[in-house]
Amino acid sequence: MFAAVLGGLVLSGCAGDSNWAQLENSPQPAASSDAPGLPRQRGESPDSGDSQDNTTKDVRTLLAEASAARADVPAFRFTGAGVDEDGKNIRSEGCFRMSDDATRVSGRLGGHTTDVVSIDGFEYLRAGVQAWLEATGRDSADAAAVFQRMLAGGKWVKGKFADDDNTFSSLVDSAPGAVTKGAPTTFKGSQTVPLVKTNAEGVEQTYYVLAQGVPLVVGRSTSKPGTALRTETVYEKAGACAVSAPPPDMVVDAEEVDRQLETVAG
Repeated sequence: MFAAVLGGLVLSGCAGDSNWAQLENSPQPAASSDAPGLPRQRGESPDSGDSQDNTTKDVRTLLAEASAARADVPAFRFTGAGVDEDGKNIRSEGCFRMSDDATRVSGRLGGHTTDVVSIDGFEYLRAGVQAWLEATGRDSADAAAVFQRMLAGGKWVKGKFADDDNTFSSLVDSAPGAVTKGAPTTFKGSQTVPLVKTNAEGVEQTYYVLAQGVPLVVGRSTSKPGTALRTETVYEKAGACAVSAPPPDMVVDAEEVDRQLETVAG
């Protein structure tokens, strides 16, 4: 129960192949400076294949080419904004590294400072006691004491919270017909081709691929009928994304936190 609820805290909106778009902005920088030859602006430099017309390509071709174009970039930084399913304002900023799909985000959720690292198949989440109480639906002094004891000193909670159905790779691997191509549209100033898929939870995910030139994915939006969920995330190329797991002595396993919570009321 704890891991499932905790995963929902940050994973209902994603950026890139990792799922972090549910955090309000923090002043902490998310990515290192760009490497030479990687322009910061969305889109491509004049010599990068701008003669390509991506609007005429079929869905499968465009997905494959967009996936290959992403793989050619060392890292991306992202910023996002919107509201979650409960109508809370959300913002995000962070970066993800293409070589191993590592991601980091720093920000705020519901007024609470929150940090996320995803690397080597695990996610690490750090937040204050009140944030954990709200995320797990607990409100007792005993539950608060569990969090205070186990997470003292700014410890991280480690688990597997990512939703593989919430990634660009899930579009590439989708069954024929699951992804549709929309009419060309402008996304944050770039002419793009939208690729759309509805996941198993009913969330409509739209990835925006540059209409001309190298078919990079430059953005993503999500929505869910019957809820307030609306997010937009913008991607920019970066030269690197510095991500590492927290030190072992600063990590607590999510299952152990869950076990401790089950021993107390509320």
